[in-house]
Amino acid sequence: MNTQGVIGIVLNISMLTAASIYDLKSREVPDRIWLLGAIFGIGLRAYYLKDTILYLSKAYPLLLLIGALILIEWKLSISGEADILAYASLMITDMSISFNLPSPLVVYLLSKVIMMLLIPLQFAINVIRVKREPKLLEGFEEPLWRKILALFLLSPYSKHFSKGATIAEIQEDGRRKFVLSASLSSLEPSEVKEEGKWITPTYPMIPTILLGYMISLLCQ
Repeated sequence: MNTQGVIGIVLNISMLTAASIYDLKSREVPDRIWLLGAIFGIGLRAYYLKDTILYLSKAYPLLLLIGALILIEWKLSISGEADILAYASLMITDMSISFNLPSPLVVYLLSKVIMMLLIPLQFAINVIRVKREPKLLEGFEEPLWRKILALFLLSPYSKHFSKGATIAEIQEDGRRKFVLSASLSSLEPSEVKEEGKWITPTYPMIPTILLGYMISLLCQ
């Protein structure tokens, strides 16, 4: 691997690791992390200008694709601002190829797959919580299939997962009812603080992007 590749790897791992620590701790990532990453990335691209031009000439259609995807996510509030900035920063700092595709696109796809794998993990955690605290399902006169879906898609209130979440239950005739469609709602700017309610959990996304990046390195 050439010097440019090593510098890029060190830059990306440092940037994503620092952001992951903030994301796990407080769900807030300082913009200066992405700003510093972008500045160093632009400097690296300028220094290796010939390689940059060659890379862009081959990869620009797929880079436009990932740009469009993250723009859609931003417009629909599907992902948080830090997640969007992480993907955008990688488009500046990473010129490597994985699976014969631009690495930023591979990282984007891998991070989404990793997030999907959290759904069965969430189901297992919810089953354990419900067994320990049966009252979590008290008052829900729902068909079994709706309860199972709720265990996959929703979560009992947890402060760490409440940032950007929405309430996913309502009261009808004195009975509790799951709002499964809430799992498709956009991220809210505020934090849910209603303990005892079922919510749409939001998970730290930056660590999945870091993991996706590490996997992409193994495939270069």
